[in-house]
Amino acid sequence: MKTPLLEALAPMPPVHTAPNAASTWFRPWRDHALALVTLAVALALGVAAAGGYGLAHDQADQQLVGEYAIDYLRGEEQVVSDYPIPMRYYGAGFEMVLLGVQRVLGLTDSHDVFLSRYILTHCFFLAGAFACYLLAHRLLGSRAVALLALLFFLCHPRIHAHSFFNSKDAPFLSMVVIGLLLAHWALRRGGIGAFAALGAWLGLACGIRPTGILLVGLVLVARCADLRGASGRERARVLASAGALAVLA
Repeated sequence: MKTPLLEALAPMPPVHTAPNAASTWFRPWRDHALALVTLAVALALGVAAAGGYGLAHDQADQQLVGEYAIDYLRGEEQVVSDYPIPMRYYGAGFEMVLLGVQRVLGLTDSHDVFLSRYILTHCFFLAGAFACYLLAHRLLGSRAVALLALLFFLCHPRIHAHSFFNSKDAPFLSMVVIGLLLAHWALRRGGIGAFAALGAWLGLACGIRPTGILLVGLVLVARCADLRGASGRERARVLASAGALAVLA
């Protein structure tokens, strides 16, 4: 006799029959209820625990990375070579988001500033965890295995701790996992728009850590593999989508 929990965890066949149908990409929310409840619990625990973390040794530098980048975009700072060395080489992509939220909320107290950074960084980590769940579900067609992947993602002690105070590596991890999910979608869909969106996302990932270019190369190799045996029109489509990915990344 199957209980509701066993039925919810029952394997599902992979959905690969209609890759262009939006309804077969993200399954209805009720199919992912256990994963969403798990993420909600993780979010509540994370918000409660965020204030218990102290400052990492490079927190002040990371804050300055965002400030320098925004000032540069506003034309207030023009000579990058005059920046302190960490500011020249740290990715500013996620730091600008954190600083933008702080300025919108009008946060000035140092405790509130760093608490907001921890909570936002952790929330983005949870977004990456959900992307990991969706990717596992999409590839393997099993809610049970996908939920297990989600739990492994969330419960790794070091990664979980870094998802609060490490605004470089933890956001980059989430960017890569979400990028893998988008890459799977783009490779299945095959359209130029899908690869352009993927390229833009991977470009943002490179703005956090330059090693994101490795994922760009892997996707390009996977896409160009479709050239084998392709007709002239299909070959042009493959090359155009690969070009859109490379340019926007």
